[in-house]
Amino acid sequence: MMNPPIIILGAPRSGTTILGEILSQHSDLHYMIEPNLTWHRYAGSESDYFDMRRMGNAIEPTRAQFEAELLKSGKARLLEKTPQNCLRVPFVHSVFPDAKFIHIIRDGVESSLSIAKYWQTNTHGLGGVRLSQRLKEVSLRQLPRYGVQFLKRILPAGDTPRVFWGPVLPGMPGIVKALSIHEVAALQWRNCVEQATLYGRSLPDDQYMELRLEDFNEQALLDILDFAQLSSEDSVVNAAKERFQSEQTSHRSGEANANEIESVMRWIQPTMQWLEQLDSRG
Repeated sequence: MMNPPIIILGAPRSGTTILGEILSQHSDLHYMIEPNLTWHRYAGSESDYFDMRRMGNAIEPTRAQFEAELLKSGKARLLEKTPQNCLRVPFVHSVFPDAKFIHIIRDGVESSLSIAKYWQTNTHGLGGVRLSQRLKEVSLRQLPRYGVQFLKRILPAGDTPRVFWGPVLPGMPGIVKALSIHEVAALQWRNCVEQATLYGRSLPDDQYMELRLEDFNEQALLDILDFAQLSSEDSVVNAAKERFQSEQTSHRSGEANANEIESVMRWIQPTMQWLEQLDSRG
């Protein structure tokens, strides 16, 4: 039986990578970075939403995949981060019933603008693709689908992205055709934050915690370690001091034009207001 895994939740471009890199310095943890193909291997879902009514047979083999990776690492506990997991927290929780979920939330405008930037730069060519990791993860059943995506990536870039970046929502082809990239990015942020928050807050307090990227500091890190039942190691604290730069959390708005910000706000404002209400209630 595995020790309780630590699962980092968060929309893309919300600080999940930096938090994962910081915590990965802990001597007890084996860090798996966005093993999305492993999550999909037995689920058979086209989008990153998993229908729990059909997922029963996928739970045990998925857990076995992660257990095997942890065993090979020789480490005591699993640390995992995949932004797409925000859309399938019930499934992740079923795979790891005792997991510790850490949900990091970044300002919706900043995160959405950053997601849009990645749509523009990382949906053609192989930039940002963890190719060696994907080749190790992919199963024979998944090869045709991801082989087609690979071919689309290496074709000359057009006006419309040929592949998707980030969490895949149901009906994604139609969404990408109907909306601007900034609106698509806003929808991704909104769905990720809402789904992870709603399910996460239904869990016991000792299994779910939230933090705002803008509020991250040394005390917040100590709170995370305490929540995750990890000792405070100098390597982790030093990594936070070296790698986290607070000014990087709020620079996108200054680079965007008014139309881009308006496109984003049209979709995320209700969620931002909802988060404020939740915070005000404690």
